[in-house]
Amino acid sequence: MRVFLSILITLLLLITLSLGLAYFTNSGFLDYAFFIVGNDIGQIINGSF
Repeated sequence: MRVFLSILITLLLLITLSLGLAYFTNSGFLDYAFFIVGNDIGQIINGSF
């Protein structure tokens, strides 16, 4: 049962990630995401909130 649950969760995560990537690529968010990754993430999070 536990193995089945972990497989299910992994599949859900993969589907969500691919959908999110497709959406963000279309909206031009991908460049922004790479910009965030390229910098200190903690600094940006503190600055945006």
